[in-house]
Amino acid sequence: MRKRRQAVLLLLPCLAVLAGLFLLPQALMLAASLWQRSPYGGLVREWTLANYARAVEPLYVWILLRSFWLAFLTTLLCLVAGWPVAYWLGLRVSPRFKNALLVLVLLPFWTSFLVRLYAWIFLLRQEGLVNRGRGGGGRPPPPPRDPPLAGVVGGG
Repeated sequence: MRKRRQAVLLLLPCLAVLAGLFLLPQALMLAASLWQRSPYGGLVREWTLANYARAVEPLYVWILLRSFWLAFLTTLLCLVAGWPVAYWLGLRVSPRFKNALLVLVLLPFWTSFLVRLYAWIFLLRQEGLVNRGRGGGGRPPPPPRDPPLAGVVGGG
């Protein structure tokens, strides 16, 4: 019984973070969906179901159906393209080459990370845009305050 209580106590901080980062935003979105829209696109804090009534208008139903159709086609195409590769890699390739080929399959998914990393490097390096903006008026830019912070922010 004591171990179970300790496990629950260890789980509480994780549940609090989950509630704060997932459940709270979902509740806020639900509340915002029930508020009335202003003529300029903002929200007026008057409760109404008009937004949900608009959601079943033919235009929005057509958009929703088209979105589901495109999601289905995309999933089907990914399965048709990926299943033979996964089958071949999992059952036909010798164990000696499996890891290398798996890296080649996963390599394209790393490109967005690399592009983001180089963008942060461009912004935060010594001659980057941030330091140029801090210099201003023709003065030389000051030295960076916390170089390790650039690595943390940039994902390095």
